[in-house]
Formats: sequence, C-alpha cells, structure tokens
Amino acid sequence: MSTTVAELLRRGRALGLAGREVRALLSHRLGQGPTWLLAHGDATLEAETFATCARALDRLAASEPLPYLLGEGDFAGLALTLSPATLIPRPDTEVLLEGALDRLPRGPCRILELGTGSGALALALKAQRPDATLLASDISVDALAVARANAARHGLPVEFWESDWYRGLPADGFPVDAILSNPPYIAPEDPDLAPSVARYEPALALFAGDNGFAALQEILTGARTRLKPGGLLGLEHGYGQGPALAARLRAAGYDAVETLNDLADRPRATFARQPHG
Repeated sequence: MSTTVAELLRRGRALGLAGREVRALLSHRLGQGPTWLLAHGDATLEAETFATCARALDRLAASEPLPYLLGEGDFAGLALTLSPATLIPRPDTEVLLEGALDRLPRGPCRILELGTGSGALALALKAQRPDATLLASDISVDALAVARANAARHGLPVEFWESDWYRGLPADGFPVDAILSNPPYIAPEDPDLAPSVARYEPALALFAGDNGFAALQEILTGARTRLKPGGLLGLEHGYGQGPALAARLRAAGYDAVETLNDLADRPRATFARQPHG
C-alpha cells in the first residue's frame, strides 16, 4: 500500500472533504506547510504516521470539527487553543465583541464575562481594551484550564473564576461596568442544530431549558443587582430569540435595549443598560 503524501490527499478527496480542510489537517499532523504538501506528494511517510493521518481524515469525514482535530481555532485575530470542553468560537460572537467595544465607557472599567469557555471573548476584549479589568467565569474546570492557557499564551491578564453564573463569584467584585455572555441558548429539541455541533461540542455550553431562555433569564435577572448605574449588559442569543429577550429585559427594568444583527443579517446580540438612579 502506498504511504505517500499524495495518497493522503487522494484519500481526502475520496472522502468528499474540502481540499482546504484536508491540507490544514495534514499540515498540522505532519508539521509542514500546505505548499510543502503539494510540492512533495511523492514523499513517503512512516506507516504509523500515515495511519495516524488517515484516521484523522476519517474523523473529519465523520463530521468531527476541524478545530478540535487541530486543537486550535481563531477569534478576532487571536489564535486560541481549543478542546472538546470548549465551544468553537464563531464569527457571530464578534457581533457581541464589537457591540461591547462600541458601548463600553472610556477609560478604566471592570468587565465580567459569564461562561467564558476558551476565554475567547474576554481575551479579545483585553487585547483591545488593555485599560479594562477583565473577570471571566465558567462552571467547567476543564474549560477554565483552556482559558487560562490561552491567557498565558497571549500574555493577557484576565482573572478567572470557577462559578455557576453568579454563584461562586467574589461578592466584593461588584458592581461592574459591564456583564457580557454567550450563554447556552439552544432548546434541547431544536431541529435546526447541526448534528456535528450536537455530537461534538459541549452540551453544557449549548443547551438551556425554558425553550433556550433559562440561562439568559438567570443572567439578566442577576445583573440588575451587580451592574453600576448605566452599566452595560450584552447577551448573545439565537436569531429567533431577539424580540422575546428584548421584552424580558424591559420587563426586568433595563433601559436602552437594542439588538444587533450578525453577518447573515440575523438578530444575534442584544444590549441593555442598567438604569441610572
């Protein structure tokens, strides 16, 4: 049996995989650039190396997400270590990031991110607002280990806490200027969820009761006593949840409720203000 680079590339094509993803995966496994793969198709690999690469291609063909196979992904220009304990950062969440950056107070401020996962949002905020103090929490110890590793990787100081939303956070850390979150907001029976997401990404970070609103409601309710007057609350949500979430925010007493659309022009992040006085 041939154990060349060209045979692995042919295997990827036969599995129906996108060439870009095949090259990214093989480059990672072989420690070579994509151009090298194309120029050295006749290079013979050790049998064990070839078998490892072939199994990785099979996993990719079975819909295992490429970022998990690579152990890495990107968010807002930051290369991040990822694991199956963390969600894969998506461009949609950059709407939450950009909306927050446009609305945060100028000068030093304190920002809390709830459910940080890989640390993507908190670290992107710290990278762009070095004058801000970032606190981030997650209920998952494994996710926090990834987030701390990413903070160390980029030299970005963020204070991480193990916490189930507000439970477990230090009482003397409040009030803060902003609370941001991309919480679980998918109803467990949602028929539109991609099978690969449901199968491989952490259920703890995906699914919420109350038709997807349980975590959103807990966060917005708790933020009322933890935000400074005029403080900012920003929440990512499903594209069909915008109007109902806005109504919940107004019912809870928030002002200046507004929803921003994602790159597909679908409602994706909603912001609100703690009233003054």
